[in-house]
Amino acid sequence: MRFSTLSLAVASLWSGSALALPDASLEPWDIHSSCDAYKADIKDALTQSIELADAAKSSLEFVMNRMPDQRTDPDEAVKWQRIATHVQMAFGYKIPAKPGPGDRRYTERLRDLYASAVNVLPSNKNSPEKGNNPTLAARPNAKPVIICGESAWQWVDADDEPEPGMGKVKDQRNFKQDYVGALYFQGRFSFRRTQTNTFGVCFGNRKAVISAHDDLIMICDDMLSDAFRARTSPRDFKASVSSGTELKDGLISFHTQLWHELCHWFGGVTPQLEHNIQDHIAVDKNGQVMYQGKDASGNKIIRKYDSPQPQSYLGPRGLRKQGAYGIELMMELAMTRKRITGNSGPDKATTNADSIMIFSMMMYNDQWDWTAWGKARDFTRLKQKMGLNPMTYSPLEEPLSPHWCTYSPTPVDDRPSPDCSPTSPASPGYSITTPTYEGYSPVSPVHQSIEAPRKEIFASNWKDYVENIPRLPPRPRALTPNGFRENDTQQQRHVTSTLQKSSWFKIPANLRRDILVLAFGGRRLHMCLKCDVHPPNTWYSYGMACRHVPAGEKGPMTRGLLQGPWSDECDLLYRNPDPEADFESVGVMGWLLSCRQNYAETIDILYSKNTILMYDEPLLTYADQLILPHRASLITSLEVKWQPESAEDFGEAFFNLLQQPRFPNLNRLYISAQFIWRYHSSWFDKMCSHMDNLVKSRPDLTECAIAIPHQAFDDVASEYVQKKDSWKRGTYSELWYSVDRTGGPEAIRLPYVNSYPHPPFHLGPNPGAGWWLLEGTDAPLSWRWPSSPLYYGSPGWEDWEGYRSN
Repeated sequence: MRFSTLSLAVASLWSGSALALPDASLEPWDIHSSCDAYKADIKDALTQSIELADAAKSSLEFVMNRMPDQRTDPDEAVKWQRIATHVQMAFGYKIPAKPGPGDRRYTERLRDLYASAVNVLPSNKNSPEKGNNPTLAARPNAKPVIICGESAWQWVDADDEPEPGMGKVKDQRNFKQDYVGALYFQGRFSFRRTQTNTFGVCFGNRKAVISAHDDLIMICDDMLSDAFRARTSPRDFKASVSSGTELKDGLISFHTQLWHELCHWFGGVTPQLEHNIQDHIAVDKNGQVMYQGKDASGNKIIRKYDSPQPQSYLGPRGLRKQGAYGIELMMELAMTRKRITGNSGPDKATTNADSIMIFSMMMYNDQWDWTAWGKARDFTRLKQKMGLNPMTYSPLEEPLSPHWCTYSPTPVDDRPSPDCSPTSPASPGYSITTPTYEGYSPVSPVHQSIEAPRKEIFASNWKDYVENIPRLPPRPRALTPNGFRENDTQQQRHVTSTLQKSSWFKIPANLRRDILVLAFGGRRLHMCLKCDVHPPNTWYSYGMACRHVPAGEKGPMTRGLLQGPWSDECDLLYRNPDPEADFESVGVMGWLLSCRQNYAETIDILYSKNTILMYDEPLLTYADQLILPHRASLITSLEVKWQPESAEDFGEAFFNLLQQPRFPNLNRLYISAQFIWRYHSSWFDKMCSHMDNLVKSRPDLTECAIAIPHQAFDDVASEYVQKKDSWKRGTYSELWYSVDRTGGPEAIRLPYVNSYPHPPFHLGPNPGAGWWLLEGTDAPLSWRWPSSPLYYGSPGWEDWEGYRSN
């Protein structure tokens, strides 16, 4: 979500100036009559939300600029570092001393959210003014609603009309035959199979909920109690903080709970009316998601899983998600894990409501360092780490160890990245550090062997060490014998074998080739090239057979069919230090080294009769320098994985890596694009244009596909692959794009069978060239990403059926 320059400029007039921030207005909201007794509390909470949002916004704007010189302006440098370390603590990403446009992606998104709150809350119009739901926005005098308690929802039988002109409940669009009625509130329906007078979302410790679909914030009765409304407000907490005060003592109040729900609101919604800002599932120190329930004795239990579980699994077991609430769970959510990567990290933390709320509290209380697990302390240690004060404490006092990299000022030169292995003073994390461990050298050594040792590899900033990418040394003589070299004359190619004494070479050449194809062809082979931070920025190259998709499996890698590169963990198997780890080597090295003639006869089969998997960005980027051109020309089937950080990284530069000169004889190309942004016509249209040009430049392609993340695919494809008025799929998760199309894409029309990789059968016998758009997820077709109108559902995939509004 982005805001106009004028809006941001107006908001900035209040920030960091002598002007006092304005009080909040109640005009942007329809404050329901159930809240009449609490309007003063609500207004005060909204006003203090402006103060929190402004503190966070101005802080983020400060670190979007270059770090001040600590020699000439030490106070401003300390301020910059204080903010940067708290960004790392809350959101899990490092801000470099000289941030460029690519470094500001997360920061700008968060800044815009806070700026929206600062801009809207004192005004008389919301954003959007009438709410996000177009049906509700069409009602007279429509505004987003704040209600107090569940009693505002009234039961209406299926045969009754809730309001004149609304029609009976049973005639509403999402009504089902087994419903007996609905809870109703101002055009909003919650259909039920049994009659009830309570909505049923205010339970446990829940104080408030928000609905993206219904443009509604519901304040629960527990939050309206005298005792809860009397809890310390952020303003009073700030006045009372002293060294040793714990931030958690100020995180639960009427004001912070309402600000938490507003963080959802100002983060905006997707086209499917889902909040961009969520309450993510909490993770433990290993990155496993956590669900809570009760045992047979009624005691609370926590169950942990490697990935989010569907509601069909959780419901029968009495489990519900443990949200990432509070300081400790916020910090766990921010950290990127080695093994389980999808449950935590910056992508999760920057879209987690409590992380956004807590960060604003830390920036509001800006005279304190909160990085010691939310305990207030002065800036002595921060200054020591910056070299402004002598070090006077033991490394054991470090609060972020062993889960975080120890912090030091971000260098302005190209200093090597830290050793964050478990045996060093730091752990895999975020911040560039000053290496002080024994044996440190500023040199970036190169591992000389082709095969990498079996070990964990923690990714480094490889672009800083391109010059050290391992390359094969010059050979004293050609490895390929006469008759098999690229530049041999026709006369040289007609050679008589000198190895007739070997029974192997007595087999006719065509039969030998068939045997070699059976032995070494027909597989999917990983080619890997990684830069490791331990030893400092060491490159490793290695290969293995893919176990993710069995050889010979046919069909597209898309949702509901074969698993794709997005969930491939073969690399983890190879790098597992356990010698018993179940990985499959290519198994060809011994044969290639047996004699030069075997090498010559086999090497082309290795490249031409297997699918080559390039999932590492350095390898794909420098493939033309790392793979001999005549070997690259043998590759006929290629799969690549690309993880762009921004839409700009997924443009012409990427598609140029796949053009004809690099891999001239491809007949199969599969691209797995993994990114975090949602659909937008600007980047998607450009991607389609690049794909069209790619296919046109390669007339020999018989299969060409690109898989994009499920949320982006859903934005693009829902009208083509979903049943009418339903989220359920009516066909395969595949769209065919003809390069000569005049309209939109084509989905497979049932009952036609899946034609992939060929065009859909209903297009006729000669539909022309094209490519497939696929959905990059392994989720079954019966699962849906939750879009509960009231934001209390579990994030992740689930078997979805529940509360809907008209």
